[in-house]
Parts: sequence; C-alpha cells; structure tokens
Amino acid sequence: MNMKPDEQELLQRLCKLLNSLNRTRVWKVDHPLISTYYGLMTGPDRHYHNRGHIQTCLGLLDERRREAEDTRRIEAAIFFHDAIYVPAARDNEQQSVDFASKFVSGQDIHTIGSLIMATSHVFPWKKLVGDRALIADIDLAILGYRAAEFQEYRQQIEREYLAVVNRETFVAGSREFFTALLKQAEADSIYRTESCRDQFEPFAVDNLTVALEQLEESMQ
Repeated sequence: MNMKPDEQELLQRLCKLLNSLNRTRVWKVDHPLISTYYGLMTGPDRHYHNRGHIQTCLGLLDERRREAEDTRRIEAAIFFHDAIYVPAARDNEQQSVDFASKFVSGQDIHTIGSLIMATSHVFPWKKLVGDRALIADIDLAILGYRAAEFQEYRQQIEREYLAVVNRETFVAGSREFFTALLKQAEADSIYRTESCRDQFEPFAVDNLTVALEQLEESMQ
C-alpha cells in the first residue's frame, strides 16, 4: 500500500488496538484485511465517510476518554462504524458490524456491534446512554462545527449521494433528516452527552436552521 504518513499512523493505531483486543492473531499494517479496510476508507467515492472522518472522531474521543466506559471498544467502533457505506442504503451499520466481525469476535463484537449500531441515529434517542450516546454524539459533532465546515460537510455528503440518487431525492432526504434533528433539539437536545451538548448544540441548531431554509428555497 502506498500510504501517506497520517494514513500509516492511523492503521498502526488500528493494529495496536486489534492486538490488544485479540491476542490469538497478530495484526500488522500489511495484513490483507487491514489492506481491505484501507481500500474501503480511501475509495474515490468517499468524500465525507472516509479516513478523515475516522481521524476526526478519534480525536474527539481522545478529548473525552474520561467520559468513556470502555475506551478500547468504543475506539474500535469508531474505526469500523463507516467501513461499509453506500449512500441511501439502510443497512450500512449492520454491514459494518458484519465487516468488523472479521477482526474481532465474542463479547468484543457484541459490544462493538452495539456501538456501531448507535451511529444509525434512529429517532428517538432516549435509549442511547453511556458509550452508545458518546459515539453517536461524536459521529454528529460536525453538525455543530463552524458554519464553513458544516457547509463543506453538506457538499461532501451531496457528492456521495448524487452518485446514486437524483437531486430531488437527495434534497427531500436532507430536509427530512434536518427537520428531525431540529425537532429533537426542540424536544430535548441533539446531543446526549453533556460535553458535546455544551460544545456543539447551539451551533448545530443554527447550522441546521440555515441549511433547512436553504433546502426549502431550493424546493420552490
């Protein structure tokens, strides 16, 4: 594999993690399954759901390690939660769990799989607590980033989706998702952990409100 230094570092971190979880196999960067993972996360169709998103999520986890109940397994879930990503598909998370099962097994995959499924962001979110709440919040942190970064995220998601659906379908789906998020914010909050709620919630509401207005205008 011809990798950039930060990609090499990311895969080394993954191998170190896998070796701590599974001592029956030695994981190295050149392992065929690691190569498969690398290929998935760096594919030309991955404009947002790529290794950059994984690196960002890991960085957010590193800042919140004291909040995590099981840092190794939530870290593994972050690595694999978008391993399989097909825009508009409804089973990406389950497919990602199945892919992760090639790397971990037993109680590990049970816990990691549950964490991955939490990133499906199915409403309502009241049942998400502990590490499941934390990984879901980390995955949605981009909603509460600066307006320019949020706009870049929207453009990247659009590029992924327009490869498989028409613009009308994409706009309708985005409108539905953003509306659900704002309703969640009005009823309770988008983020379930205190740290993410304090850091991202106000900005997420502003970003989503502007985005929804823009989508409404585009549909007229």
